[in-house]
Amino acid sequence: MRYLYLGVFVVLIAVLIARIPAAVRNRESWMTWLAVLLACLAIMTLGPVIPIEVLDSGLGGTNIVWLVQCVLATFAFWAFAEAAKAIDGIGAHPLRTIPVPVLGCALFTLPFFLSRNRGPTVEHFSRVHAYDPAIYVSALIYMAGLCWIVGGIVRASRGHTAPGHRLFRTGGLAIIGGCIVEAITMTVDHLRIGNPALVHIAYWGFDVLFYPGVILIASGMVYFSIRRISRARRIRRRADGLRKIITRNGLPSLDDEVGHPADTYTVYSLLIRINDHRILGNLTLSPIEATLVADSEVWVEADLPQMIEAAG
Repeated sequence: MRYLYLGVFVVLIAVLIARIPAAVRNRESWMTWLAVLLACLAIMTLGPVIPIEVLDSGLGGTNIVWLVQCVLATFAFWAFAEAAKAIDGIGAHPLRTIPVPVLGCALFTLPFFLSRNRGPTVEHFSRVHAYDPAIYVSALIYMAGLCWIVGGIVRASRGHTAPGHRLFRTGGLAIIGGCIVEAITMTVDHLRIGNPALVHIAYWGFDVLFYPGVILIASGMVYFSIRRISRARRIRRRADGLRKIITRNGLPSLDDEVGHPADTYTVYSLLIRINDHRILGNLTLSPIEATLVADSEVWVEADLPQMIEAAG
C-alpha cells in the first residue's frame, strides 16, 4: 500500500505547488490550498516518504502519529468543504464551521488516550488494535466525522453538472463508501466473528475507495481553478476590446470608475457607455466592433441577468 500512498502524495504535492499562484492572487483560494497542504501532511503520516516509525518516535513511540493523521485528515476535509462552498457561491464561513472539526477531533482523541496499550508503533494502527474497545470507538468516531464533513461536499455539489462538481460527488461518495467499509470491517474484526483472511482483504476496500476519492476531490478543485483562470482571461480580452472602441472615439476611460478592470461588471459598464454614445450619435461602430458589442451583450445577459433586468 505504500506505493498507493506515495502516488497520492505525489499528486497532492503537484496540486499544492500548482495552486500557489492562485493562492497568492486570490484570497478565496487560500482555503483550497490549505486543504491540499493538510491532506499532504496527513498522507505523510502513512509513511510514504518518512517511515512512520521515525515519525512516531519523535512523538513518544506510542502511535500518536495515527492520532495526528486523523486530526490532519479531519481538518483537511473541513477545508475542502469550505472551499467547495465558496465555489458554489454559498460562501465560506470557516470561523462559523470550525467548531465541527474541533469537536470531532476532541471526541475521537478522548478514547484514544483511554487506551492502555497503544505501543509499539505499527502500520494500520486502528486495524491492528481493533480488539481494543477504546481504539475501536476512537476510529468509528473519526470515520463518522469524516462522513459528516465529506457529506457536506457531496450535498453542496448536488444538482450541478460541471465536471468539477461531478468529481466532488464521485470522490465524496468514494470516501464515504471507504469509511463505511472500514467501519463494518473493524466491527467484524473487533467482535472476532469473521475469517481473519477475509477481514484482511476487506480492509483493502477502504484504501481502494478512500484515497482515489481524495484525488478526485483535489482534481475537482484544480478544475475550478483552471476554469476561473480561463474565464478571467476571456473577460479581460473582451473588456480590452470594448475599451479600444471607447479610446478610438476619444471617450474617457472607465478604469477610475470601476474597481476591477477585468470583471463582468466592467464589461457591463463599458457596454452601457458605448450604447449611450451610440444613441447620442457620438460613436460609430465598424462591423467587427458591432459584432464584439453584440456578442458581449449576449454574454452579459447570460452572466448578469439581474443587472440586465434592472437596466431594462
